[in-house]
Amino acid sequence: MEQYHQLIKSILTNKYSGYKQNRTGIDTISYFGPQTEYDLSEGFPLMTTKKLFFRGVVEELLWFFRGEDNIKSLQEKDVHIWDEWAREDGGVGPIYPVQWRKWKTPYETEGTDQIAQVTDKLKNDPNSRRIILSAWNIADLKKMVLPPCHLIAQFNVMKENVDCKLFQRSADTALGVSFNIASYALMTYIFAQQTGRKPGRLIHTFGDAHIYCGKGRRGSFYEKNIDKLKKMISEANKPEDYLEIKEWIEKMAPKDEYEDVRKKDGHIIGKAGYDHIPGLLKQITREPLPLPRIKIAEKTLEELAYEDFTLINYQYYPAIYFRIVE
Repeated sequence: MEQYHQLIKSILTNKYSGYKQNRTGIDTISYFGPQTEYDLSEGFPLMTTKKLFFRGVVEELLWFFRGEDNIKSLQEKDVHIWDEWAREDGGVGPIYPVQWRKWKTPYETEGTDQIAQVTDKLKNDPNSRRIILSAWNIADLKKMVLPPCHLIAQFNVMKENVDCKLFQRSADTALGVSFNIASYALMTYIFAQQTGRKPGRLIHTFGDAHIYCGKGRRGSFYEKNIDKLKKMISEANKPEDYLEIKEWIEKMAPKDEYEDVRKKDGHIIGKAGYDHIPGLLKQITREPLPLPRIKIAEKTLEELAYEDFTLINYQYYPAIYFRIVE
């Protein structure tokens, strides 16, 4: 996953990146317009320089495919990645699942099943340049608990391979991006299998790719020191260099706001701060490990369950905790 490490470095060094405030009140270092690419024939792009919640990736994607507008079925499977945004009754409005399976406009009485359309075109019209999956339904945005971040994907068939190009308007690099990479890679694997093809490439294009850097005085520290930080990271070329920058931040920056990360039994397993930069500097000191492989049972898309996905030889470093920004 060296591509992900390079994305982190580019956000923190590119001449077009910089300090930016936003609606959350947690400041960011932001870079508009980067792009990464993954060859899916080389392995499944699941993060190896920190452990990623693979079961959550699978269950969320299957939830999307079911077209649901409530997270209760996810919670019943002990998947809580949408808890921070859901309403008290578990409702989330017409977000990804609804748009993918039941897209409606004011002029329609029945929704359009985009997943069925994509599958059909990949199978029967593979040369089409209109194999599109979109979640950005302007008519429904105000009804959603969160407007789509990964909002449109285009699929392409080249010989026997299915490629996916994803556009993501807003990307929380520390928390969301590695999850998004795995999710759309998995979707590409599924579409390839469902249509008798092989997974090709995943091209991930970003609008605002950002790294949260804290709020209040902590965020202001980066505003004042952004040029120095860029220079330090640009000149770093070995793990010790990044750790020295991490130590400099922890020594010089105002105190971050941490929260305990707990297991279900209440046991504290770590602490997470709003400033994601120190954790990412630690992560990029880790040498990426060989990618795992994935095997999917020969079933229809509607029949697939988590147990039908076998992850083979997943090696990873320990988790790094980041505080969720709502």
